[in-house]
Parts: sequence; structure tokens; C-alpha cells
Amino acid sequence: MRALRVWFLAAALAGALVPSVAFAHGPLRSEPTVSTIFTAWEFDIFFLAPLALVVWAYWSGVRHVNRRHPRSRVPRRNVVCFGLGVGALVLAICSPIAAYDTTLFSAHM
Repeated sequence: MRALRVWFLAAALAGALVPSVAFAHGPLRSEPTVSTIFTAWEFDIFFLAPLALVVWAYWSGVRHVNRRHPRSRVPRRNVVCFGLGVGALVLAICSPIAAYDTTLFSAHM
């Protein structure tokens, strides 16, 4: 059963890496290349400023709880999961995935 799950996960990841020929909202702007991974990042201040505020509030709350309750600290796993969630948001909104979401159907979905 575990081997079947691993096989399905590997197949899903391989399918996600295959470029799609379906378009989301019009013709393809430019072909995605390796260089666009580094050059197509879009840093939007209206997204990053509130996100920085949320990260600061969470981090200060964790520090406050850890100081006030040293025997019942916030689990490190919770902090790591929050950080991974923030990283996923930044990757989805600011990375080249966002640059091609209106062009490539596979990036849009």
C-alpha cells in the first residue's frame, strides 16, 4: 500500500513538471525558460507588507507565549509549519508561477 502511495505521488509530481499546451487566458507571452526562474519574480508590496506584518505578529506571539509559559512552549513543529505556509504563499504569489498563471493553464491551476 505504501509503495502504491509513493508511486502515485511520483506520478503526480512528474505530471506537474510536464509543460502544458492548454492556455488559461490567451496566447503564450514568451516561452518559459530556465532564466525566467530567476528573472520573472514579481515582488508586490501590497502583498509582502501585510505578509511581513502577519509574520511579525505570529513571531512576537510565539516569543510571548514561550517567555510567559516556559513549560508549555509553542511546539517547534507549529512554527515550522507556519513558516512553510508563508513560503508557499510567497512562492505562489511572487515566483514565476504567478508570472505565467494568466498564460499557462498548468500554472493557473
